[in-house]
Amino acid sequence: MVVNGQEVLRALEVQAYDLALMDVQMPEMGGIETTKLIHSRWSRGPKIIAITSFDPELCREKCFSAGVDDFINKPIRINELYAAIDCSMCMISSNA
Repeated sequence: MVVNGQEVLRALEVQAYDLALMDVQMPEMGGIETTKLIHSRWSRGPKIIAITSFDPELCREKCFSAGVDDFINKPIRINELYAAIDCSMCMISSNA
Protein backbone atom coordinates (compact mmCIF):
# COMPACT_ATOMS: atom_id res chain seq x y z
CA MET A 1 0.00 0.00 0.00
CA VAL A 2 1.29 3.44 -0.95
CA VAL A 3 -0.05 6.94 -0.36
CA ASN A 4 1.12 8.91 -3.38
CA GLY A 5 2.29 8.60 -6.96
CA GLN A 6 5.98 8.86 -6.09
CA GLU A 7 5.64 5.83 -3.82
CA VAL A 8 3.86 3.94 -6.60
CA LEU A 9 6.81 4.49 -8.93
CA ARG A 10 9.33 3.49 -6.25
CA ALA A 11 7.36 0.31 -5.51
CA LEU A 12 7.33 -0.63 -9.20
CA GLU A 13 11.11 -0.16 -9.37
CA VAL A 14 11.50 -2.81 -6.67
CA GLN A 15 8.83 -5.32 -7.71
CA ALA A 16 6.51 -6.03 -10.63
CA TYR A 17 2.78 -5.99 -9.95
CA ASP A 18 -0.06 -7.38 -12.03
CA LEU A 19 -2.69 -4.88 -10.91
CA ALA A 20 -2.83 -1.42 -9.34
CA LEU A 21 -5.86 0.29 -7.82
CA MET A 22 -4.99 3.91 -8.58
CA ASP A 23 -6.71 6.75 -6.75
CA VAL A 24 -7.03 9.66 -9.17
CA GLN A 25 -6.53 12.22 -6.40
CA MET A 26 -3.37 11.43 -4.42
CA PRO A 27 -1.03 13.90 -2.71
CA GLU A 28 2.21 14.97 -4.46
CA MET A 29 1.42 13.17 -7.73
CA GLY A 30 -2.10 12.21 -8.78
CA GLY A 31 -3.20 8.96 -10.36
CA ILE A 32 -3.47 10.30 -13.91
CA GLU A 33 0.10 11.62 -13.94
CA THR A 34 1.34 8.46 -12.23
CA THR A 35 -0.39 6.28 -14.82
CA LYS A 36 1.23 8.19 -17.67
CA LEU A 37 4.66 7.75 -16.08
CA ILE A 38 4.09 4.04 -15.52
CA HIS A 39 3.30 3.57 -19.19
CA SER A 40 6.33 5.59 -20.25
CA ARG A 41 8.71 3.59 -18.01
CA TRP A 42 7.28 0.07 -18.11
CA SER A 43 5.88 -1.32 -21.34
CA ARG A 44 4.45 -4.30 -19.45
CA GLY A 45 3.44 -2.48 -16.31
CA PRO A 46 0.46 -3.39 -14.15
CA LYS A 47 -3.14 -3.18 -15.28
CA ILE A 48 -4.53 -0.03 -13.69
CA ILE A 49 -8.01 0.49 -12.28
CA ALA A 50 -8.66 4.18 -11.58
CA ILE A 51 -10.73 5.02 -8.52
CA THR A 52 -12.26 8.46 -8.08
CA SER A 53 -14.94 10.47 -6.35
CA PHE A 54 -14.95 13.04 -9.17
CA ASP A 55 -17.81 13.32 -11.64
CA PRO A 56 -17.41 10.20 -13.81
CA GLU A 57 -18.34 12.01 -17.00
CA LEU A 58 -15.58 14.58 -16.47
CA CYS A 59 -12.93 12.17 -15.23
CA ARG A 60 -13.47 9.02 -17.29
CA GLU A 61 -11.97 10.38 -20.53
CA LYS A 62 -8.91 11.78 -18.74
CA CYS A 63 -8.33 8.43 -17.07
CA PHE A 64 -8.62 6.36 -20.24
CA SER A 65 -6.50 8.86 -22.18
CA ALA A 66 -3.79 8.44 -19.53
CA GLY A 67 -3.87 4.68 -20.05
CA VAL A 68 -5.98 3.23 -17.25
CA ASP A 69 -7.56 -0.12 -18.03
CA ASP A 70 -10.76 0.33 -16.04
CA PHE A 71 -12.52 2.97 -13.95
CA ILE A 72 -14.74 2.84 -10.86
CA ASN A 73 -16.31 5.54 -8.70
CA LYS A 74 -16.29 6.11 -4.97
CA PRO A 75 -18.01 5.04 -2.90
CA ILE A 76 -16.72 1.69 -4.07
CA ARG A 77 -19.39 -0.92 -4.68
CA ILE A 78 -17.89 -4.33 -4.10
CA ASN A 79 -19.53 -5.89 -7.17
CA GLU A 80 -18.07 -3.15 -9.41
CA LEU A 81 -14.63 -3.63 -7.86
CA TYR A 82 -14.80 -7.41 -8.38
CA ALA A 83 -15.94 -6.94 -11.98
CA ALA A 84 -13.09 -4.51 -12.71
CA ILE A 85 -10.53 -6.85 -11.13
CA ASP A 86 -11.95 -9.83 -13.01
CA CYS A 87 -11.79 -7.95 -16.31
CA SER A 88 -8.21 -6.87 -15.63
CA MET A 89 -7.16 -10.40 -14.69
CA CYS A 90 -8.65 -11.69 -17.94
CA MET A 91 -6.55 -9.13 -19.84
CA ILE A 92 -3.44 -10.29 -17.95
CA SER A 93 -4.18 -13.94 -18.73
CA SER A 94 -4.72 -13.25 -22.42
CA ASN A 95 -1.41 -11.34 -22.61
CA ALA A 96 0.60 -14.07 -20.88
